[in-house]
Amino acid sequence: MEKENKKMGFFQKLKISIFKLEEYNNFLEQKLSSSLGYFALLILILMMMFSAVYTYEYYKELDTGFSYIKNEMPDFNYEDGTLKAENNVEAYDSKYDVKLIINTDEIVPEDVLNEYQNKTELMRIIALKDEIQVLVDNQTLQFKYTDLETYLQGMEITNKQSIVDTINSLDFGPMIFAVFLGIAIASFLQNLFNLFIYTLIIASFGYIASRMAKVKFPIKVLIILAIYSVTLPNILYTAYMIANLLTGFYIEYFSLFYMLISCVYIFTAIFMIKSDIIKQQQEIQAIVKVQQEVNKEAEENLETENSAKEKVKDENEDKKDEEPIIDENNEPDGSEI
Repeated sequence: MEKENKKMGFFQKLKISIFKLEEYNNFLEQKLSSSLGYFALLILILMMMFSAVYTYEYYKELDTGFSYIKNEMPDFNYEDGTLKAENNVEAYDSKYDVKLIINTDEIVPEDVLNEYQNKTELMRIIALKDEIQVLVDNQTLQFKYTDLETYLQGMEITNKQSIVDTINSLDFGPMIFAVFLGIAIASFLQNLFNLFIYTLIIASFGYIASRMAKVKFPIKVLIILAIYSVTLPNILYTAYMIANLLTGFYIEYFSLFYMLISCVYIFTAIFMIKSDIIKQQQEIQAIVKVQQEVNKEAEENLETENSAKEKVKDENEDKKDEEPIIDENNEPDGSEI
């Protein structure tokens, strides 16, 4: 069985993990390192899929922002760290829940600024005469325009048209790939750790199932069974992450849903393995019983054959005793005349 398991490819393991619980006994002889490799590869593939969707959404959001700058944003002048727009505007994108506020007045009243900073959207960007504020995730990031010039070396920003020309000249390919790679690596490392903790918890439930089934498994085997039991929940978890990213879809108790499916898999797998063990024991007992009957029959045949040989031997000896003995040297010597 061990040689057979070594030949099992990733997709074969994936298929068995989801659709063929009756074949989980094939994983009993798996090496822990092989199972961990399967787990890591599965998480890597899933997180690359998530990163691809995230990067696509990021590109669409950038494109929306650039389109607004080109077509709708008012013209402005920038000089010596001071921004002056033709008119103040407030723009809101309902799809991405982002609001842009531009107010370059010399003095912005405190109450107006407080109202600007009372964020209700996912992100709010406030452009003032000498700084830009980004409100996201209950945090406020403030950047002076003079500080941003350090990061924009080589880019001369003086008005709206200069920004449009800069956008048109940029090659976004490397930046988009960098975003994809960064998100893929970060999400892989984070979820590899988090989901493996869930896997260890599922292994502990597997221990409970083995006690109920009265079948003893080493800790290593329980971890291996847990790794394959969480295959479908990990796929559903990634699908949930993507749905949440695209639509904001949210399930409050998704972690419980994840645990429930995993427990169903490992409980079912362990009880099926127990059933297979009982079946194998019954087959072995039947084979032993047949072997015993064959041995008994062989012994009886041997005894019968030995008895027949003894009988034939005795009969031959009796016949030999009854035959007259002829003296071959009993010839006439002339004494009888």
